Amino acid sequence: QQGQIVKMGDTSEVVSEYMNGVSEKKGYFGKRDLSSYPRSRNLPRNIDFVEIRLEDDAGDTKGVFVEKENIKVVVKMLVRKPSRYFSIGMDVSTFEGVRVFSIIKPKVEVELREGVYEVSAQFAPSYLRPGKYSINISVQSSILQDEVNDAVVFEVKHAAESVDDQFWMSDNRGVTRFDYEWNELRLSDQ
Repeated sequence: QQGQIVKMGDTSEVVSEYMNGVSEKKGYFGKRDLSSYPRSRNLPRNIDFVEIRLEDDAGDTKGVFVEKENIKVVVKMLVRKPSRYFSIGMDVSTFEGVRVFSIIKPKVEVELREGVYEVSAQFAPSYLRPGKYSINISVQSSILQDEVNDAVVFEVKHAAESVDDQFWMSDNRGVTRFDYEWNELRLSDQ
């Protein structure tokens, strides 16, 4: 804290405890009110982010998911000035800042009137491996209107049935998992 060592020990345990503390202190683990969150850039904000939350299949807001569990990202925006165009994008990054992937809803021509709007994207299933992640979001009309870095934080935990070999459950196996199939082992012709 304030440049002082707070805890000594195993690096992964100390970092994990630190990350848990940071996400709890910031109070946005799984949901965040963005209406008064300070922005890093001076943008028009005619379309303004109000809230972001993460939901499971039951529609419950949560900040901890299990591997391959569906994750729905719900974003609320306040349209202050009518617009004819709309596009939204988000980046998912590790808690350490490594971008894992980006998704974009391409610009469409719509009649946005003043009011509160909601849009969502679903990762079904999520192929993120265990770890802590954050989401950056941005929205534009004909120009960039608003962006929020680290808008929401969430964690992915190991699925108990995901693997039967503990070696593959280690934290250094990358940040994504995907479905694959190995062929049977056979004696080579050569």
